[in-house]
Amino acid sequence: MGEAGFARLFFLSVSKGKDLMNDIVNRDNLFRAPQSRSDTKADLTDQTARAIVEAEVESRKAKTARLRQARLEMEVKSSEEPSPAKPVRAKAPIPRRARSSG
Repeated sequence: MGEAGFARLFFLSVSKGKDLMNDIVNRDNLFRAPQSRSDTKADLTDQTARAIVEAEVESRKAKTARLRQARLEMEVKSSEEPSPAKPVRAKAPIPRRARSSG
């Protein structure tokens, strides 16, 4: 059989969303080291921060696309309608200062 203390290789028949029937389990991969409490909190904070940043990026991209579309529509509209010519005003003469005698 095998030496004492060594587990024989066997197949794990538990399924969690994928087929694990072909995964071979031995003493090296049977148990995972538990995460420390600080690692778990850090992971949670990291995931939350990344989700917030990703949401902000998506929001910014949507806003940019919306503003770009509005600008292009406005440019097309303004090119179709010629703007009325503004009347040219004559500049008012600059008042002269009186010379003082002195």
